[in-house]
Amino acid sequence: MFKSKLTGTYSNEEFSKFNEESGKIQKKLQKKIMDFQMKNMAAMNEAQKTNDTVTMNRLRKEYDVIQKDITDYTFSYPKKHPKSFISVLITQMMLNNPTYSKEIEGIYNSLDESLKKTKPGKAIKENLAAAKKKPVAK
Repeated sequence: MFKSKLTGTYSNEEFSKFNEESGKIQKKLQKKIMDFQMKNMAAMNEAQKTNDTVTMNRLRKEYDVIQKDITDYTFSYPKKHPKSFISVLITQMMLNNPTYSKEIEGIYNSLDESLKKTKPGKAIKENLAAAKKKPVAK
């Protein structure tokens, strides 16, 4: 019994690794994020009140630069781990980010067949099919 080792499933192991790595990245970013928020809180509040989209977009772009490491890690994960359940969840999340709209079908197609049969996998497939049916604006 003393030599026993408890381990989880592949998905559990991958989830632990993903959380550990993303936690390290978030920890590195924490001070930058706090500094950005403190520096820009008043400007963002004022921009929202006055519907100043130029300022809001500028601040959002600045924030995106700060978040780049965690965004890159998260959204590159499915390409490197096509058998991990986390990958199908991240791919589903990518549907809400227009930056990745051209990549999603390729990522989905590279996922393990077992992931495509899950509820999120089926939702991605339906979303991709619906997107193909939409007329292209001219």
